[in-house]
Amino acid sequence: MFVVKRIGDREYVYARHGRSWHYIGPLNNVDLGSMLNSPTTSLPLKGSAGRTFFMSEKNTRFTEVLAQVVGIIIIVVGAIIILGIGTSLLYLSTSSVSTGAVVGYNMTMLGSKILGVSPSFMPGSSGAAVVIINASHSLFKIANQSAILPAARTRLESLSPGGILLLNYSEVNSTFFKGNYMAYRTALKPGQVLLVWPYNITGGSPSISIKIMQQTSPQGTEFNYASLLFMIPFIALGAVMIWGGVVLFRWGRRKQ
Repeated sequence: MFVVKRIGDREYVYARHGRSWHYIGPLNNVDLGSMLNSPTTSLPLKGSAGRTFFMSEKNTRFTEVLAQVVGIIIIVVGAIIILGIGTSLLYLSTSSVSTGAVVGYNMTMLGSKILGVSPSFMPGSSGAAVVIINASHSLFKIANQSAILPAARTRLESLSPGGILLLNYSEVNSTFFKGNYMAYRTALKPGQVLLVWPYNITGGSPSISIKIMQQTSPQGTEFNYASLLFMIPFIALGAVMIWGGVVLFRWGRRKQ
């Protein structure tokens, strides 16, 4: 079967053999009478070649889009890894370690006494200590060191940091005391003293506990270096994923 196909102002001859089309040549150069006895160069018909090219182009574009999508996903995952590691390092470098001590007193042993609390401060402290007071079967009032009468202020010299001072009622000005607390929390700076006046025992076994919490900066150099060494493989993994994702994404765009 022969077909003459016009393209522009020229005509070309094609021959069909089975399901394949073979290009013979321009019509004015082909001897149709002798071509059956002559070998020909097999070339696909232009229409068939176009369909083949169209399918190849569709597959290529799908591959390019897929490469871009996968590249973006890899970049996002790598960024999440880097961000997570960075957040962890920031937390480890800025977090503080709480150290504390709890002192408990039995009300019946205290008698008519007022507690003076002065927290100690260790090197590396944040500049404040948290004091937490809880009473059982009683109430208490609080005041600062200004409630101590001038004649008794020399007693403060005997109060070492981290210690407790017991004062008599006659050594304080009761009008400075405020509140009716069963629980109280405050922060003290160096040199400050908190006065606690237990009263109004309601029965049972009245007691009061004083908890002093200090915020200290972590001894961070060695700890952070050790943490960084542990996290280096994850940092490298995140960086490689971001780099690979960028390369894959750019390859997909360049192919379009």
